Amino acid sequence: MTSPATLPSPPKSIHAGLWFPSFSLLYKDLEKLPVGSPLTPSLAERIRESRDWFLETVNGFKGKSGRSREAVEAAGFVVGRREVVVEEKRRELALKLSDLVCLDEVQSYILVDRSMERSPVVDGVNQGYLQELVLQYYIERQCLLKCTRLLISDALYMSSDVTAGNDNTVQDEAFRLISQGFESKLISTLEGLLSSRQPQEMDLDLFILWAEETLTEDNLVLDMLFLLYYGSFCTCKAATWKTLCLLYKGMISGSYNLGKLRASDEAVKYIYQAKFQILFILMEALDFENLLQMIQNEIPLRDGSKYSSSSIQEMDAVISSFDILEMREAGPLVLAWAVFLCLVLSLPRKEDNLDLMEIDHASYVRLSFEVESLGYFLEVIRSDVLKGSDGPTSGYRSILRTFISSFIASYEISIQPEDGTLKSILTLLGEIYKGEEELCVQFWDRDSIVDGPIRCLLCSLEGEFPYRTIDLISLLSALCEGSWPAECVYNFLDKSVGLSSLLEINNDILIDEDSQTVLTKVPLVIPGIEGLMIPSKTRGHVLRMVGDGTALVRWEHIESGMFVLALRLAQNRNLYNSEEVVVFLDLLSRLVSFNMGICHAIMNLNSSLDLPPSDGYEHTQRKIQIDVVEVLCNVVRNLTLGFSNISAVALGVSILTRMLKCSPTHVSMMVAKADLFDLSPKTSIVSLSIGVLDFSIGLLEAGVEDDGVLSTIYVLVNHEYWNYKSKQDRWLVTLKVLGVLKMSILSIPYLTKFGSVIGNIVLSDSSIHNTLFRIVCVTSESLERLYFSRLHNMREIEGLHNAICSVLDILSVIHSILWKDDVASDPLLYQEMLSPTTKPIPLVAALISLLAYVQSPAIQVGAARVLSMMFTITDHSWQFLSATAIFGLGHKQVLRLRSSIESTILEQTIHSEDLFVATVKLMTAAAHFQPAFISAIFTGAATTELQMNASNRKDQAGENAFWPLTSKNASILIDMVLTSLERYESLVNSNPQALASILDFLKALWQQAAQYADLLKGITSSRKFWQNLSGCILSISGMEVPSPSNLSEADARSIAYNYRCQSTAFDIFSLAMFLHKKLLHAEVLTQQASRSSGGSIGGSIDSQKLESLNLQHVKDILFSWSNSSEFNKLVRLASATVFDAEIYHHAKVASSILSTHLIVKILSGEAGSLSVTFIESLHALFNKLTNIPAFGDLFSQYSQRGYSAGTELRSLILSDLHYHLEGELVGRGIESGPFQELAQFLADSDHFQRYKRHDDDFLLDGNDVFVFDLERLRQDMGLDTWTHSAWKASVKIADSLLLHLQNVNSMMIQLASRIASLRAFIMVLSLNESTGERINTSSRTHEDIISSCIAYVCQEIGAMVGLILPASDDPLAVLSFLTAQAELLLCLLRNMHGKMPLDNFKLLHKTCSFGLKALSESKSLSVEVNSTMKFMLIAQLLAMENVVNRGPVVGVSDSENDETFGEVSNTCLAILPILCNCSVIPDLRILSLTTVDLILGRCLVPSTWFPVIQEHLQMQHIMMSLQDKRYSNSISEILKFLLTLARVRGGAEMVLTSGFVSLLKLLFADNSYANSYPANALVKSPSDDVEKPSHIWGPGVAVLTAIVYSLGGSPRVIDVLDSIVPFFFLEKAYLISGYLNAPDFPTDRHDKNRAWFQNRQTSLSGLRETEHTIALICVLANHRNYWTKALKSVEPELRERSIHLLAFISRGTHSIGESPARTIPLLCPPSNKEEIDCCKKAAFVNSKKGWFCLTPVGCSQQADLSSDSMKSTAIGLKDPSSRSVAAVAPSHFSDTVAIQIYRTAFLFLKFLCLQADNAARKAEELGFIDLSHFPELPMPDILHGLQVTEMSLYLELCVSQICGIRPVLGRVEDFSKEIKSFFRATEGHVFLEQSIKDLKQIISSVYPGSLQTEGICIPRKWTLADDTCCMYVGLQTLGLADHEN
Repeated sequence: MTSPATLPSPPKSIHAGLWFPSFSLLYKDLEKLPVGSPLTPSLAERIRESRDWFLETVNGFKGKSGRSREAVEAAGFVVGRREVVVEEKRRELALKLSDLVCLDEVQSYILVDRSMERSPVVDGVNQGYLQELVLQYYIERQCLLKCTRLLISDALYMSSDVTAGNDNTVQDEAFRLISQGFESKLISTLEGLLSSRQPQEMDLDLFILWAEETLTEDNLVLDMLFLLYYGSFCTCKAATWKTLCLLYKGMISGSYNLGKLRASDEAVKYIYQAKFQILFILMEALDFENLLQMIQNEIPLRDGSKYSSSSIQEMDAVISSFDILEMREAGPLVLAWAVFLCLVLSLPRKEDNLDLMEIDHASYVRLSFEVESLGYFLEVIRSDVLKGSDGPTSGYRSILRTFISSFIASYEISIQPEDGTLKSILTLLGEIYKGEEELCVQFWDRDSIVDGPIRCLLCSLEGEFPYRTIDLISLLSALCEGSWPAECVYNFLDKSVGLSSLLEINNDILIDEDSQTVLTKVPLVIPGIEGLMIPSKTRGHVLRMVGDGTALVRWEHIESGMFVLALRLAQNRNLYNSEEVVVFLDLLSRLVSFNMGICHAIMNLNSSLDLPPSDGYEHTQRKIQIDVVEVLCNVVRNLTLGFSNISAVALGVSILTRMLKCSPTHVSMMVAKADLFDLSPKTSIVSLSIGVLDFSIGLLEAGVEDDGVLSTIYVLVNHEYWNYKSKQDRWLVTLKVLGVLKMSILSIPYLTKFGSVIGNIVLSDSSIHNTLFRIVCVTSESLERLYFSRLHNMREIEGLHNAICSVLDILSVIHSILWKDDVASDPLLYQEMLSPTTKPIPLVAALISLLAYVQSPAIQVGAARVLSMMFTITDHSWQFLSATAIFGLGHKQVLRLRSSIESTILEQTIHSEDLFVATVKLMTAAAHFQPAFISAIFTGAATTELQMNASNRKDQAGENAFWPLTSKNASILIDMVLTSLERYESLVNSNPQALASILDFLKALWQQAAQYADLLKGITSSRKFWQNLSGCILSISGMEVPSPSNLSEADARSIAYNYRCQSTAFDIFSLAMFLHKKLLHAEVLTQQASRSSGGSIGGSIDSQKLESLNLQHVKDILFSWSNSSEFNKLVRLASATVFDAEIYHHAKVASSILSTHLIVKILSGEAGSLSVTFIESLHALFNKLTNIPAFGDLFSQYSQRGYSAGTELRSLILSDLHYHLEGELVGRGIESGPFQELAQFLADSDHFQRYKRHDDDFLLDGNDVFVFDLERLRQDMGLDTWTHSAWKASVKIADSLLLHLQNVNSMMIQLASRIASLRAFIMVLSLNESTGERINTSSRTHEDIISSCIAYVCQEIGAMVGLILPASDDPLAVLSFLTAQAELLLCLLRNMHGKMPLDNFKLLHKTCSFGLKALSESKSLSVEVNSTMKFMLIAQLLAMENVVNRGPVVGVSDSENDETFGEVSNTCLAILPILCNCSVIPDLRILSLTTVDLILGRCLVPSTWFPVIQEHLQMQHIMMSLQDKRYSNSISEILKFLLTLARVRGGAEMVLTSGFVSLLKLLFADNSYANSYPANALVKSPSDDVEKPSHIWGPGVAVLTAIVYSLGGSPRVIDVLDSIVPFFFLEKAYLISGYLNAPDFPTDRHDKNRAWFQNRQTSLSGLRETEHTIALICVLANHRNYWTKALKSVEPELRERSIHLLAFISRGTHSIGESPARTIPLLCPPSNKEEIDCCKKAAFVNSKKGWFCLTPVGCSQQADLSSDSMKSTAIGLKDPSSRSVAAVAPSHFSDTVAIQIYRTAFLFLKFLCLQADNAARKAEELGFIDLSHFPELPMPDILHGLQVTEMSLYLELCVSQICGIRPVLGRVEDFSKEIKSFFRATEGHVFLEQSIKDLKQIISSVYPGSLQTEGICIPRKWTLADDTCCMYVGLQTLGLADHEN
């Protein structure tokens, strides 16, 4: 409306007073505030801004004005500080409205502008909308008056309430108004309204509307005027009183326009209301209460009254002008004036008021009685007009009470039954006091002077009891409103009531004629009450004579009035149809309703009655007890047979309902005995129907399962067809029936017999569904039209509102109680809920419409919850997999819905928290399950259009098409949500649930990122958003964590919601990181595909999208955490142990204490208020308890000691057990024995487990969190009634249990939310690490923080492990948290990139070992422990790797390093037994063996670890794993461990004894493994791309090699050789050949090189398998004799393949010099994650020689030509071999591959050296060299390129000696230079001295003189026979040696 835009021409300036705020919104906000609560600052400011309007009231709305019309017809105008731009459409409506209601044109435009902002769908001027505008105008006027009335009434409340707060804003504003002449303003306004004329050009409908609204304003003005006088804000002076009196005269005489305004029935009611309003104002102004006080204090008129004698005469002159007989409504005022005069004349010093004594006030009374003035008052007090008024009705009743009291004080009232005046007064008093607790409290307050005359009347009536009961009981029934007044009434009847009876008077009994005292000679029977007598010699006083010689006597004998009434009811069935029974039942009903203590007292009335003497005995007393429940059941049963007294039946049922709460067992038994269960509401009498329905609810609460209860459910179907006196009565019945249905559903989990039956009815009965849908399937438009219809009053509309809310609540309860994730059956209810044919309109359409029904936030909340539920249903239901069509919205619906959601989010206040949360949850559910719905809300487009567009996009782009959310509307709404997030600091403290809902919605957007990618752009790029999210996390982490003990439910849930907020915030971080990672990966794949197709594939992912999803803000936040204390806080909060075993233990003990206590009560016959089902469960527990042998032992012991037997003895045992348990609760343990066994049995029983229910707001690892339903438990125990009964002392025991169960609930929801937060935090750390953006690992500070965090987490894990066994009730929760803690420990270890401190290492291993040991021994837990143990094992493994792989600490002495290593070794030795035990568990076997392998190989020496392994390791489980297909991918790890074990002789024997060789042969024979062996280990075949079991050839062969080597010369080695040699070299000879094949070297032809690059590729594992193969050959060759016998035939082939491989290796080094930029001799890209990680690490050799120069290019990630991307890269190169070797930097992986190649070359050389050595030995034996049998050896040029110096020289010497080849001169020179550099590099290394000596000897033989020229001394002459010792230099790496030689 207001706009900063510059108008085309200068706008006209209008008087600022024409501007008015929206009073309807102001009143709505004021009405939401509880009375007496402080105003918000904004609301207080709005009130201050409206001061002038409050003072002027409706006079602030001006009439038509030419200047205003000119302003509206212009382009714009200025009102005060507001600039308004005029729109053509709105101008037309405003001018039309102005003409209709004679309203200023500017104010009309303001009103139209506001209305159209709320309803933007109106087009043009239409009559219907114009009427709505007229109504809106009058609503604004009335809301202005209501706001003012609310200020005055609140000020009145706050001035009288001493507990009100210190905010005096309301009082200050009210007093300001009054001080500015508000009284006169109101009177002036009233006169104006009474004289107003009908606006011209009004049709009939608008005239009726005008008339009704004008009269409504009259009523509001009169309400305020009354409050001014009633609250003593101002004094009504005589002149004002006369003015008002004349106004009243004019109203009742027809002088004003009231006669013209009788346009409708509603208008007539408003006129009637205005008349009695001004009447009560005039009566209040007479100040009767002050006059009574003056009479009491004897104050004369002139000293205490506001009216002087003269002014009273003037006022009397006005009264005397009334013609009472012509104006009946004047009678009440005249009667009030007469009472006023009588009181004035009763004041002292009457002589000062002689003029007043001349006034005949008695004549006024007579005249007023002639027109039945008291009847008029009764008519008013009973009228629906007064009852339905929202004005100060209590004040009106109070004035009437004061008047009646004054009337009784002024005139003598006869208490004769036939006196009509007394009857009228009593009836009037009954109507006044009923429903007014404050008036009843004042009555029973002895200091209340006003009620004194009425109390005197009550005492007079009490004097005739029980002769005359109806009047007394009726008045007492009215006076018992409220708990304390009810107690006063009960005490009055029960303790202080005497007895009166008729007596024939004669001289014998009359002892004092003057005082009318009589004395009985014999006992007198009270007529009509059998057994009730007046004892003899009892005095009495004659009250009055009833007839000739008969008097009514009041006896000096007190009896309980309640007992007398109950006894009379029990004995006289003739009373059932009388008025007396109705009155008495009404009194009982009200007493038991207001005070539960009275209900308990009434149930067992008893008294001692005097009996007449008989058989010579004197009179005696007999105690009589009346079972009131049985009496009531008989009354109800007899009356229902003919339905003759329906009111009495309804009251009786109502009383039984209340008594059912006090004693469910007794009442249900009596009801069953009287056969009342079939009593169902079959009549439209509302009181009876509601009573029966309430009784049905009570039976359900009591756990009574009867067919009658089920039949009551079907009243829902029938009741809407009954005939009702009024429509609101129908809704009262509807609400009760819905209450029965809701309670039935809530009781399903606790009903053993009918639970499933009720569930089937609710889910499958279409008649019930149709009834529910007829109530709830309405639109907001139809509800809004009810306000404009004169056919519906507000009570009826409220009834409909409540019914809709109730149905919505029932649908939510059904979903909560009966919903299952497995809904394959699709119950009928869900089908009908989702059906588009549901009548009267589809439920979905109704709910969407109700979401915009702003008049009732409760309906909005319910609709949002049910719609969210339906989203979930459609997602799970197989019938509605394409359910988007179900939620189709039109454009108008979308606009209304969006407007409602915007206002809910923007106007979030403390009073709309539920609506805000429900609305955001709805958006969350829609984001998950209904993208079209959420898109409609965000964009403002109809969902049908969105679905059509989405369908088209799916046809074009596939299933991943997302909903467009790029509109301005979308960004506006999401900005609102983000703005709410900015208030996270206040929400964390005040409303964490609202914050959680906001974060859940944002998380849903991230989870469905494909649908909402455009929407997430703006969010992700917002630095402020991420800062708010981070601030939310950190603010929660900085909060103190209170113990779950003694937390209230609200506080516990608030804390849990905070953790949930933190969890969700972490999740958003994780989802953003994951999405960014996926988009980057998709970009890479798209680019690769584009290159592969030559650019034919469409462009890559939108660069703007990638840029908008850049996570630099996230990275900055994570980086800022890492080096600050915040990271430490996050870890500590996330991992802190929240579980307290003592809480569980105390809850168990407290439950046992209460169980024993209640069982003892039941055994003694006291069922109390316990429900039927609760008592049954206690009986079952008692039976189980008594069947325990320990109980039998105690029974025998107690019997032998002489205690009583039977039930009393069992009760005694339970009582003793009870006291033992109480001691245990405070820390005194129970000694072992029978009592301890009984206590343990009770602790293990699941008696209170039946009260566990799942919590909808929290999940535990995806599962429901179960908490105790304390409300249901309280209900089943009837705890609310205990304080009012004999069980008052037991309340402490029950409260103790509830407190402990609440502690358990608090702990469980905290634990669940903490687990979620911890897992989310772990995910952030894991994703951050996986992206390569580790958290600032270079900082020393960060390392210290990580180290501190690891220590803390270890401590918390240790504490949590100790809680596993105590948490036997809920071990899964504890285990889940422990698992998450262990996972966090892993994340921290992965971020520990420096060396772990020794203390941390020891603490971690101690913690994990303790955890593994405890978990493995915890047999009560299921397989879930395996995941926890797995994380602990991984943590140990990572810690071990960290310490072992880091090596010695730099800067620390060797002794300190040795000491550290010693402590590490001791730690490792201690955990070995635990690891061995863990290897027995199948899921943990591999991890355990891997860790053991690391310890054995790197931390301990065999002499230390072998005894431990030999004792604890169970080899049979390991060997079984080799045969188990589940371990097919882990066999290599098992073999690696066996290899470590086999390197020790004892270990080799263990492996051999366990049958390893035969198992390995079976493994190699398995086709599934055999097929995975390549034809060439150095060549990757195309089939290798297929996923297969991990390579096992190499590790298996290595284990055999180690076994043969370790056994050495043992006799068993021959058996091993006999077993393996034939298998490997005969059966599997092709495998040996495959692993020894040499690949082809690339040629110079480019076309062949292309094929070579694509087909010649190996892996690091392939190289290692070749190494293991040749190593086996070498170790076999060491056994010379066996080799010569068994393998001589394969020697030539092995030598040939060895030479070829050496040639390949040598050729690679030669090629370097030939063409360094064109050679890639071998491709060995990384093939797994570890190898890829190695590629990212720097090289560690730093050599540019040999294969260290060649491998970088072939071992890079881009060298993998097997993948499509790498193939396309190779194809893209014109010459693949043209890649520069120097272009790729060496890496850790390339160095590893180069070393592996040299290791393989070393073993091949060794094998050839062994062959040459054998030949040399044979030559020495023969004395000559047999060239024909000398083995083939490599040519010198091959050996020169190998760079394996010693053995190459040895073989070169052999070749030169045998073939006569001499070294080339250039070779000698080059060798001399290189060897000189080599020797210099080895200087100072002691461990190389012997090897260097041997090397010098062989050099001197191969290149004689080369060493002397360099000045190198040669120790001795080297011969061929001495070469044996130098051939094993490299064998130490494999742990091999030549045992035979």
